[in-house]
Amino acid sequence: MVVLVACVGGLRRHVRGGDRPRHQRCAATMKQTATPSKVVRTLVEGVAAERFSALALLYAETTDVTHPFGASSKPLRTRAELAQHFAAMADAQARLPEREVIDLVIHQTSDPELVVAEFAYRWKLPEPIRVGCVLVTRVRGGEIVESRDYADPSALAEVAKQLDKT
Repeated sequence: MVVLVACVGGLRRHVRGGDRPRHQRCAATMKQTATPSKVVRTLVEGVAAERFSALALLYAETTDVTHPFGASSKPLRTRAELAQHFAAMADAQARLPEREVIDLVIHQTSDPELVVAEFAYRWKLPEPIRVGCVLVTRVRGGEIVESRDYADPSALAEVAKQLDKT
């Protein structure tokens, strides 16, 4: 029987059955039908919506994720490392204000696996701050296999500065 289930990125069609946890079932369903654009949109919106526990399922078991502007960021090479990364984000988010996705544009490239997402997170602070981001992401078989994640370091520094005032 086909049912709609709530997933990382919204409602998904799913064939009922199996004993996998709900997020794994959703991820498996998404991988079968997801375009690179849909996977990246799910990631970006999932971060803003704080759906951290499910985000690692968007990635392949072996992957290559870097944050080139991150001061102390090392590459994340496995889904398990990404799960730890997102768990740390969830812990930190408890102390941070909300953010929302604005100005999301996903560009297709001549390579069908590769998309470039331009967007910003608007942090809901006393003085809202726009943090511009660019993701250059390769999706194969519905899973992220490579991503370069860029965020405006001066805007992030401003977020930190405002948080120190509160």
